[in-house]
Amino acid sequence: LEALLSCVAKNAVDIVAGVIVIFSEHGVSPRLTAKYRPCVPIIVVTSSEQIARHCNGSFALYPYRIDKPVKGLKHGAEVLEQVLKWGVETKKCPAGSTAIVVKGLCVNDAYPIIQMKQIPGNPSMIEAAQKQNGADNNSTVSIRCNAISLDEVCNEFHPVRKTKIIVTLGPACMGADAIGKLLDAGLNIAR
Repeated sequence: LEALLSCVAKNAVDIVAGVIVIFSEHGVSPRLTAKYRPCVPIIVVTSSEQIARHCNGSFALYPYRIDKPVKGLKHGAEVLEQVLKWGVETKKCPAGSTAIVVKGLCVNDAYPIIQMKQIPGNPSMIEAAQKQNGADNNSTVSIRCNAISLDEVCNEFHPVRKTKIIVTLGPACMGADAIGKLLDAGLNIAR
């Protein structure tokens, strides 16, 4: 599982993908993918509120809640179209770029599915993103930490959470609702 997801993160760099979409009901796959710090956001499609909250504490994970788990190829395709449309509308990914989609990594699934899907929209935005990323067909970036440039840091389509958020809890945030709002905002460590 980990080798498969590290390849997904590396391929996102190699093909200058716009986003990684992971269908997950357990949360392990998104966290393992985020561990490799891919250069693109990871949209986690889940029906679990708990998994959606946990995404806020990890690098580049953005939850997309659905009412019920995906059942069947037709339902999966419909949900994927909604996710990609939402990703473009919220500027998580550029329109016209490529999405890497990961499905079927649960215990009950027969086999995993990894596919690439064109994100609807104007492909000219891909060229702008590749230019900002310094994408070059003659080279492959293997280690993410060696390939960060000022253009990448300023690019609106890249993950913005690259630091941890540490909070000291006080009387104003002792309730469950207040702590939930902190988690939604990206809280990593509370003391």
